[in-house]
Amino acid sequence: MRKRILGLISSFVLAPSIAFPVYASNSPAIIRLAGDDRYAVSSAIAQQWGQSDYAVLACGNDFPDALSAAPLAKKYKAPILLTDTNNLPDTTKQTLISLNVKNVFIIGGTGIISVNVENQLNSMQIQTVRIYGTDRYDTSVKIAKQLDTPTQLVVCTGNNFSDALSMAPIAAIKQLPVLLVPKNSLPDSTREYISSLNGVIKTYVIGDSSIISDSIVDQLPNAERITGSNKYSRNVAINQKFDSTLGKDKVCLATGEDFADALTGTVFAAEMSAPIILVRGVNPSETKSYYWAGLSDINTVYVLGSPDNISDNFISNLGNRQEEVRLSETYLYLFIDSNSLEYEWKSPAEIEEKNQYFSWFYLFEDIYYFKMGGRLEEFFETKPGGWVVVPISTIQKTLSQYFDGITRKMIIDSSQSWYDKELDAVVYGGGRGSRPYSPSVISYEVKDQILTIDYILLYDYDDGTIANDAEKYRLTIELKPDGSYRYLSNKQMQ
Repeated sequence: MRKRILGLISSFVLAPSIAFPVYASNSPAIIRLAGDDRYAVSSAIAQQWGQSDYAVLACGNDFPDALSAAPLAKKYKAPILLTDTNNLPDTTKQTLISLNVKNVFIIGGTGIISVNVENQLNSMQIQTVRIYGTDRYDTSVKIAKQLDTPTQLVVCTGNNFSDALSMAPIAAIKQLPVLLVPKNSLPDSTREYISSLNGVIKTYVIGDSSIISDSIVDQLPNAERITGSNKYSRNVAINQKFDSTLGKDKVCLATGEDFADALTGTVFAAEMSAPIILVRGVNPSETKSYYWAGLSDINTVYVLGSPDNISDNFISNLGNRQEEVRLSETYLYLFIDSNSLEYEWKSPAEIEEKNQYFSWFYLFEDIYYFKMGGRLEEFFETKPGGWVVVPISTIQKTLSQYFDGITRKMIIDSSQSWYDKELDAVVYGGGRGSRPYSPSVISYEVKDQILTIDYILLYDYDDGTIANDAEKYRLTIELKPDGSYRYLSNKQMQ
């Protein structure tokens, strides 16, 4: 099933002094909270508190034990700071002193955060409470028991960090326990904790059955899944689900490739009722669309982490992408499902010659989807069984608005068994899947009524990875005086 993508942006922006172009719809303040390492980043974020009686201390070397800590930190209005396993970093120590922290919750057993670190805290006249369990799942239960009795729960995988961190600001705001589980079995301590609760009206399960099995979900009270094809789309789905809980004026951006910056940023985001948006150097279309949909309301963007994780280049381009977005939507989206952006061609005939999977009818269908705003059955006669009848003359007339030299024979030959000679039409039953890529404009030029667009193809895989394989293409388009245009060629660039 195809999704209509609202916008394409290949970069985000952040850095205190970056100016947006005059045509940008909004110019939010950009604040980067960074440091030389993850400990310094956590300290930079924690310094935003100014003063706090409490802090939560998590291990900076491993994520599982601390994934559930944001609601506890929010309850005590405490920042989350990071430490090495065996030694309290100087930046963390100085931050505890500057905030005048008197109490620290240590998350994890002595194998995660050693007694030596605890002793260092005690020597600073800081009282410590260690919260830990037999494993990451039990630790999440122990943290949950520190909260007030909930009526809603969050259940996330304990096998990776992204889903729990995406949900953490919302869980912190609403004071919902975040329970970690393996894929296929509900841990005994988790089951016992849930059984001890009365009146749980909702359990939010993050991910589909490939992440948390149905056998677990069947044991949860009033379970509701929040899903997405990868960690970035689940991040967006979570933020959209709880849109009414989150504010509109601030957002936090963190890398989706490492846990530390997002972990320490979760409670900071919760304090502002802001979402955490997971980003990457080249970002999935869902994230871009979500960001742009709310851009007019955003007045402050916080970047969590150093340029090593979210580069200045990545940052500075967001405000400059408005025209590139328009070009992507206008000229590239027609080809998303017809595969034509992956091949070189210098004429319409070469498109089908180079690409054995190409069909002019597929491209016609895309034109109606992206240009006319609907599916074919909304515009053409439909026979019983859902078969849509589209006259060849209509297909040729439509395609001739975009290509010179389109013939009836080209359309019929590429329509395979769908052509009905008696009706002189394509009779189509649908069923075509989507390509897992999005085209993204990286540069463009207009000269002598010829528009050249350089672009890359972003492959968005189910595991959340994004790849472009360094493949850059150039699409050439003739701009007609009457406002129409014709596609001329497509070429892979070295």
